[in-house]
Amino acid sequence: MEILDTKLLHETKFLSLWDRVYKTDRERNCFFVSRNPQRSGPNAVIIVAFKEGKLILLNEFRIALNSREICFPAGMIEENESIEAAAIREFHEETGMKLSVCSVSPRLSTSAGITNETACVAYGLAEGEPSKDFLDGAEDIETMVVS
Repeated sequence: MEILDTKLLHETKFLSLWDRVYKTDRERNCFFVSRNPQRSGPNAVIIVAFKEGKLILLNEFRIALNSREICFPAGMIEENESIEAAAIREFHEETGMKLSVCSVSPRLSTSAGITNETACVAYGLAEGEPSKDFLDGAEDIETMVVS
């Protein structure tokens, strides 16, 4: 496989749409989205946390889905922020709880068929009680503590 060209088709503050031309048995196009600003490391962190042996999940309304989803706490890694620091910050913002990070996965693709976004999974232990006090005004999140 040979990459022949990559063209920026559209750009917003947070996302860019690209057309990558490549050759296998013939010339083909791959359209994909990337996060802005682009990073050399992972874009996001997904947090798998336990409190007293119970898993912490979120029930969150997602605009793109136009419905709620059950998901792990997660968020974007800010510039010059470590994966561990992003996990602690995002977990607190979304759940109101404290996180002690135990380990971090290698960099993983989140949906390689449509985006070049990558993430790491941070595994940790949670303390405290869920709270909505630290949610961004645009977030509709319920914290779930499940067996």
